[in-house]
Amino acid sequence: MDNTLSNLFRELARTHRTAVQEYLDNFDLFIGQPRFLFELEERPGITQKELVDALHVSKETVSITLSRLENAGFIQRVVTENDRRKKSLFLSAKGEKVVEQLHTDFNMINNLMFVNLSENEKLVLEELFEKMILGLKERSR
Repeated sequence: MDNTLSNLFRELARTHRTAVQEYLDNFDLFIGQPRFLFELEERPGITQKELVDALHVSKETVSITLSRLENAGFIQRVVTENDRRKKSLFLSAKGEKVVEQLHTDFNMINNLMFVNLSENEKLVLEELFEKMILGLKERSR
């Protein structure tokens, strides 16, 4: 039974990831890039170092992702006035428009997973997810 549940969970994750990537293809974005855009939306002017800390990813990952987002016109790097070595990161007009659309459409995509569940089933599933997360956290300490 545990093997079946694990396989179903992986299939759900894979199917969701595929649906998200197919959607992101419309914007020429990759699966990990929206979280960078969302962080810049929340914290305009953030530095690259602060982004590394906020997203818990490597400097290399941030550097590559920001270069791609900048080349695609989603973000802008602005040299800070008080320290010319630092660059603050901002969404471009194109980035702001895309982020607004991503919020709306991600909610729609995520809600599709639950459309066939009753309200009671959603509550049960929420409780089960919390137990699963707790089980992993307890064993990883």
